[in-house]
Amino acid sequence: IATLMGVFDYSPDDAQDMAQTIHEDGRGVVAVLPYETAEQKSLEVIAMAKISGFPLEVRVEPVD
Repeated sequence: IATLMGVFDYSPDDAQDMAQTIHEDGRGVVAVLPYETAEQKSLEVIAMAKISGFPLEVRVEPVD
């Protein structure tokens, strides 16, 4: 939730909702961004998760 709020500017309620969606569905679209921005944010998220000991998987995918 802190990552969603800090990296992607989610509100606390929206971050909680997205976290719940990811928990229930095993995945979720967190943001639609230009590729370079998405790649940078994915690296930030992976680093934050690793430091906190969370086994988080992040994917950057093209929009169909």
